[in-house]
Amino acid sequence: DLSISGGAGKTNYYISGSYYKGEGNAYRSNFDRYTFRSNLNSTLNDWMQIGLNLSFGTDNRLTNGEQSNSTNFGLAYLAQPWYSPYKADGSEYYDQVIPGWGRYNPKYIADKNPGNGNNLQFNPSAYVTFTPIKNLTFKSQGGMDGYVYRETNGRLPSSVTAPGAGTLSESYERKITKTLTNTLEYKYSIGQNNLTA
Repeated sequence: DLSISGGAGKTNYYISGSYYKGEGNAYRSNFDRYTFRSNLNSTLNDWMQIGLNLSFGTDNRLTNGEQSNSTNFGLAYLAQPWYSPYKADGSEYYDQVIPGWGRYNPKYIADKNPGNGNNLQFNPSAYVTFTPIKNLTFKSQGGMDGYVYRETNGRLPSSVTAPGAGTLSESYERKITKTLTNTLEYKYSIGQNNLTA
């Protein structure tokens, strides 16, 4: 994480960036994320303020192709301990059925069914504030919340579960939500009594 902030006169700013890398609980799964954010606020005069906020992020997701209810993934832990993916000489039953269990090594299945995803997230917003008369403030704020997500999954043609029958699929999703908010606020004080409308 890295951030910088400062200001001069009637303007202040804040800039930050971060990087995160995490290994997943499942074999052949991880998550990498980069984020960036900047805020800029400025008072132009006695009755007007403006601000701009930018937020952007991207992440890469390496996923294990087997679902959690598969005996080659989450349910593999329910296999009896004598159904070992290792042979007596210490080598793996990699591309072979594990004797007695009737399943391939979950590691092999994950390697032959690769999947990954990439997400782009963006959240810009800006505002302007007017104070035309004392105690009366008008604020107009607009923003956008959007993302673009792409996911790729496949089965290698070298997989012994379906020799020569490789597959590849890709999905794409985009969503953008726009908001515009206008508020008018009046504040007034009489002695110890405060009024806000």
